[in-house]
Amino acid sequence: MASGTLALLPLRAAASAAAPASSSAAAEAPSAAAGGGAPFAILRRDDSAHIVRDRDTGILAAVCFEPVSQTGLEIAGVSRPAIVMLRDSGGGGRVLSVCDPDLHLYEGDEPDQRGADGSQREVSIYSRAWIGSPGAPSVVRVTLAGAFVPARPDPRVRLLPPSAPPAFPEPLPLSASSASLPPSAPLPSRPGVTVLEFTCRDGLPVEITLAPGKTAPRL
Repeated sequence: MASGTLALLPLRAAASAAAPASSSAAAEAPSAAAGGGAPFAILRRDDSAHIVRDRDTGILAAVCFEPVSQTGLEIAGVSRPAIVMLRDSGGGGRVLSVCDPDLHLYEGDEPDQRGADGSQREVSIYSRAWIGSPGAPSVVRVTLAGAFVPARPDPRVRLLPPSAPPAFPEPLPLSASSASLPPSAPLPSRPGVTVLEFTCRDGLPVEITLAPGKTAPRL
């Protein structure tokens, strides 16, 4: 299901306002934060994602404005725009929280959202016919570095079975989700990497406790 353009505007605006002009500026961000005595370290800050780690708690937090992969961090990949947080729960376990802030009240663009030149126009959400529509669910696929298994079942979370191909070697388009993948598509889990699918709705976070595991079990 395509994301509503209006719903993505706050994420896009934040990316444009806060992202540095070049990748070299992003590379300098962690040392700059450390030198200033900031309570967090900036690990990534670009048009695709902002990722930070809280120094006191070790919580890793990622705001992804589009699909990201191969981050080099424990949150290794995210399949669509989402907010993801990860913390150590002790004994080698983790607590993972995933939220899709897009309410998914509608699909695509509406005609009056675009000017004659194709540029996006600002319109009030209160003028939209879909303002009272129920939000639709979305599926967010998160790849973690390390092998984990859910500590308890949750109908909103699915652990993908082992498979040779890595998770998201190339970014998916914004409109893509696991629901749009063909049934024959390989499921991207492998030993040492954990891939979970979260069903999100209404902008609410889904939190799950993960226990350490040697490999993801075959479901």
